[in-house]
Amino acid sequence: MEINPNVLQYLASMQQMCSDIKDEDLTDFGRTLVVKEFAAKDIIFDVNYIHEHVVFITQGLARSFYTSENGDEITSCFVGENEFITDYPALLAKKPSNYSFETIEPTTGVFLPKWAIDEGYHKYPSLQKYGRLIAEYILTTQQNRIESFLFKSAKQRYLDVLNSPLDLENRVSQRHLASYIGIERQSLTRIRKQLLIEK
Repeated sequence: MEINPNVLQYLASMQQMCSDIKDEDLTDFGRTLVVKEFAAKDIIFDVNYIHEHVVFITQGLARSFYTSENGDEITSCFVGENEFITDYPALLAKKPSNYSFETIEPTTGVFLPKWAIDEGYHKYPSLQKYGRLIAEYILTTQQNRIESFLFKSAKQRYLDVLNSPLDLENRVSQRHLASYIGIERQSLTRIRKQLLIEK
């Protein structure tokens, strides 16, 4: 059976991260994966959903967000090409997620069922190493996000956005950028003007 090119892209990323994985193991694991396409502003996972999949983005951009007590949508992260969509703690605990995941632009994702991941850990020892590396990556990403609010100013967080390989400045609305940085849109406008003057 021919494997979908998006699945092949994901399998290549697996082997790039963990070269111990054998080609035949990848091919077998790849048969359990499903590719789905989404239009802009589609909801991939809604709030209170119990996650049963991890999604690897091969093309496009999405965001996770929650709704504040005031009814405002607060963007918690952006997920682009070669990154994963999931509420990892909720996935492990099998509990409803506090976040919604919405596409920002047309997006293609490879869906990895949790049962297939768990089965792969038992069948292919090299996948256990890969899973550990992914968990470490997710933990590091989340810790960096927390520390950006503890130790960085709003201006520094915006500069991090400008340096993102996802080109967020040109792909994301100012409203979503401002909520991600943790400021009002007017404050973001002031920061941008200040940076222009400093140039």
